[in-house]
Amino acid sequence: MDARNSIGYAHALWQQLQWVAGVLGEMDDGRGIANGMGRVPVAVRPGVQAIAYAVVRRYGLGQKLVTLLVQRKPSAPTYRYLTMGLALLAQPREQEAPTAVVQYEPHTLVNQLVEAVRRTPKISSQAHFVNGVLRQFLRDAPQLLEQALQDSRAQWNHPSWWLDRLKKDHPHEWKSILQSSQSKADLTLRVNRRRTSVGRYLTLLKEKGVQAHQVGASAVRLARAVNVAHIPGFAEGWVSVQDAGAQMAAELVHRYLPTSAAGVQPRVLDACAAPGGKTAHLLELFDCDVVALEIDPARIGRINENVQRLGLTATVICADAAQLEQWRPLARHEQPFDAILLDAPCSASGIVRRHPDIPWQRRASDIEQLVVEQRKLLQCLWSQLRCGGIMVYCTCSVFHAEGVQQIEHFIQRHNDAALLTPLLQLLPKKDESADWQEGKLPLDHDGFFYAVLQKANG
Repeated sequence: MDARNSIGYAHALWQQLQWVAGVLGEMDDGRGIANGMGRVPVAVRPGVQAIAYAVVRRYGLGQKLVTLLVQRKPSAPTYRYLTMGLALLAQPREQEAPTAVVQYEPHTLVNQLVEAVRRTPKISSQAHFVNGVLRQFLRDAPQLLEQALQDSRAQWNHPSWWLDRLKKDHPHEWKSILQSSQSKADLTLRVNRRRTSVGRYLTLLKEKGVQAHQVGASAVRLARAVNVAHIPGFAEGWVSVQDAGAQMAAELVHRYLPTSAAGVQPRVLDACAAPGGKTAHLLELFDCDVVALEIDPARIGRINENVQRLGLTATVICADAAQLEQWRPLARHEQPFDAILLDAPCSASGIVRRHPDIPWQRRASDIEQLVVEQRKLLQCLWSQLRCGGIMVYCTCSVFHAEGVQQIEHFIQRHNDAALLTPLLQLLPKKDESADWQEGKLPLDHDGFFYAVLQKANG
């Protein structure tokens, strides 16, 4: 295959690899692939993202291969190109889908990687060195791969500290968690039950030739990913993109919400609301007065877009949920909330199958900092909940420090807090063998933690 890939990009492969290197640099600095992709030209963005994700899913292996092939670690940019090249050369030739990753012959890939280095001013002198390392790998690939995969970091493609924490928190499930994280997640939709039913929407998909399966109360999993613009009913507000595990947040609020006085809509606070999926789901499920908070001004627009597309209304405020003086005067009423949904900032360790760069952009010290932030939010927002009201605390994490241990710590220090349900830790999974039934957990979901707390009357 030549440097123009099968999707039709007009940029040479070496140019795409340069952009991939820049994106990976953002990840190495802790900012993630999405941050770097914003600076990639729109025309080439899909191809660059596909290559970047292919690299990240073998980043640990690529790094280990560098250590086996190079006696002394080179400069960061050169090291990144070597890791990128070895990760791509080490990937299986067959793909999960024809366009999942653009395939190039090994020698073409080496040639274009070397060209990318040669055309990068700061490391152009390293082109010959990079060429030699990559060609040595091609000569000795079987032996090098066998040796590299003896290392757990290369085998499981996660940093050592992440593996250690998983083994401690989930001694029996850590392997299945990692295996799930290495697989690609399917596209899951949330059916807007104010507009249609799951059954009617599945019928519509069948008529359009789209294979799909119900995997949760409002969740439909597509057999193949579809561009959002081509999802039947998306523009009309019939569906939204949201993982089935994430959909449980609003469902738990709805299920355990205390009864309001006749004619009075319950007041619900959605803290840390972006991109707005949970806010919209709350409004889809029942009539309520929702205040949605988001600290990041750049993400406020996403909340408004999602709510408006669905024909719904919420009070959206840009503020730090832990700083009451920033948002409380703007919340339209002074009374405490009947329900609070706190989807707290976390490690995102439960959604690695969707964002494989997460383990590589995180640091071990991040967890302790996040735990402190979560604790602050819990303490602050609890004061805004009325007696008898409920709080649903959730994180898209599988680490106990952000889930079980966090809530146990909170309850020990709040005599007015009681658990309404057992603590729920969802581990990422995909069940192909069963049909979803009412009252059951979703069949396909990312990793999430949920706790439903009620504030005592008195």
